[in-house]
Amino acid sequence: MYLRFVVSELDEDSNKKLGVFHAIGRLRATGKLYSYEEIHHDLIRQWFNENLKKRTRFTAWGYVVYEDDYQIAAESFKGECL
Repeated sequence: MYLRFVVSELDEDSNKKLGVFHAIGRLRATGKLYSYEEIHHDLIRQWFNENLKKRTRFTAWGYVVYEDDYQIAAESFKGECL
């Protein structure tokens, strides 16, 4: 099982907290990562892309909003995605 970790920065479109991959992407786009951090990020994203299914929908009808054999996304009592 995997958890979605977020940072305090909000996404302008969804008004939800950014996930780690989007936050790192923003840091990378602004040149704030070292080259070894970019390489490490690429390797981690590649592993996730090759080993985890991409969700086809994301609904908020319950506390668990998505799950498959390897990952789960749940909404907290405060409405923030975990």
